[in-house]
Amino acid sequence: MGVFERVDPLSEENKAWVKPLEEYFMATNLLGVCLFTSITLAIKAKTWAELFSSATGMECSYKDLFKISERVLNQERLFNVREGFTRKDDYLPERFSKEPAPDGPAKGCVVNQDRLLDLIYEAKGWDSQGIPTRQKLDELGL
Repeated sequence: MGVFERVDPLSEENKAWVKPLEEYFMATNLLGVCLFTSITLAIKAKTWAELFSSATGMECSYKDLFKISERVLNQERLFNVREGFTRKDDYLPERFSKEPAPDGPAKGCVVNQDRLLDLIYEAKGWDSQGIPTRQKLDELGL
């Protein structure tokens, strides 16, 4: 999926890994396959692309699947923006930023949502308000 090093999901740095993960989830959604395989990463994106190619006769790599997914995710975002969706709608409930996690790997952590949104928007090629940039839309042929 383009993530080649181990990432700490609790780190507030380098959230670029979120983008291909989201694209993988969208690809399995578009293929109409079980969401559980996405959540567990039980089946690799390359395998889904090979199965799609075999089933349809249309050659498709996992990079092609991810590009299609990225187009859909950006089209969804544009639709939501048109309907009044803003950055404020991307925030998790306030408790994630104020109440430390009581247990598990994130025990004691709170989320700096502003920082995380900035990093994720940047990785997606969106502006600081979460709107796909003209450059991103041109790249995707939208």
